[in-house]
Amino acid sequence: MQTGNGGKARLGALLPAAVAVAAAVAVVVGYTYLHAPRATRVHVGDMAPDFTLPSIVRGDPPVRLSGRRGGLTLLVLFDSRTSGNDAYFLNLQRLHAKYFRSGLSVIAVAVDPTAAALPTFADRAGATFTILSDPYAAVLHTAYGTPRDPEAYLIDREGRVVSVFTQRIDPDTYEFQGLIRKNLGLPGR
Repeated sequence: MQTGNGGKARLGALLPAAVAVAAAVAVVVGYTYLHAPRATRVHVGDMAPDFTLPSIVRGDPPVRLSGRRGGLTLLVLFDSRTSGNDAYFLNLQRLHAKYFRSGLSVIAVAVDPTAAALPTFADRAGATFTILSDPYAAVLHTAYGTPRDPEAYLIDREGRVVSVFTQRIDPDTYEFQGLIRKNLGLPGR
């Protein structure tokens, strides 16, 4: 089959358009990849993997996550050495103070190499919620992974994950407050 000069001309005209389409697709795929949320090992709808970890408060017994079932739990994994965590914990403390009587339990798990500085960190934030220690995420790593930035899991009364946050949450936003109130069975703001 011969294409002749007409076929070559049409092919020559289509080539720049094909290159432009391929470039546009590459830009869209790249943008989507860079702005996609970081993958976690635990997903919405999963049962929250259970664990038992020591409290940072000397003399307190270890805490088992499944022992907190029956109420709404916000599980926060963090490293106290990450910048901005003092302000983040002040926000978490306000959230805890506002909703703990309604059934919200905030549990923070520090993955710092040692628990030595954690009581001082908790005191600076005025934290009255539960803070546990898991150096280097040794216990949590298999089920949850090791967080690069604070990440959080909202866990319902039965132990099922209802929301996953791969970045710091802002407990003061209307959307987050609505999510908490909805899962606690409270009326809107």
